[in-house]
Amino acid sequence: MAFKVVQTVGVITAASGTAVNTVAIPLKSGYLRISAQGNPATVNTASTATASDLYVAVGESVVLKERVARQQVTGITTGTTTTVTFGENYGNPFNVGDYVAIENGYPSGINTTFAQVSAVTQTSLTLSFNSASVTGVAVTGTTVARSIQLSAMGSGGSATMHVTEVQTASQN
Repeated sequence: MAFKVVQTVGVITAASGTAVNTVAIPLKSGYLRISAQGNPATVNTASTATASDLYVAVGESVVLKERVARQQVTGITTGTTTTVTFGENYGNPFNVGDYVAIENGYPSGINTTFAQVSAVTQTSLTLSFNSASVTGVAVTGTTVARSIQLSAMGSGGSATMHVTEVQTASQN
């Protein structure tokens, strides 16, 4: 199978028996290619990695598929929680408990990479993100995307994990 790189998440080093999380990853394709170097590791995207999670051997790679959700924003209401609205008939692909990133908002203080969704309606979502100090919000070109963190734990020693978001590509 051929892959095209969508975004390079980076490298994380996970000590033996200690879980480490990546930075927040606003998903684009939802396919995460993970490879281990140095020592094997276990990985998880739903919670903190444990010894019983998905095993990644040294020199091997795995591809995980995560649910992608992304939507154009038509409004943002700031406060102790933040409400993001979508246009009529846009739909709402997010669920309570999802983490999201607000991207390309103005001013930059409205942008976030890992805020939890606490409530949803057909045309909005409420985030556990205190934006009360942000004023003059403009949403032209602003999107909200589902965001995750990858957790890794070294197995038998320190493991270096290379993480890249990819999409499948034609082999022609």
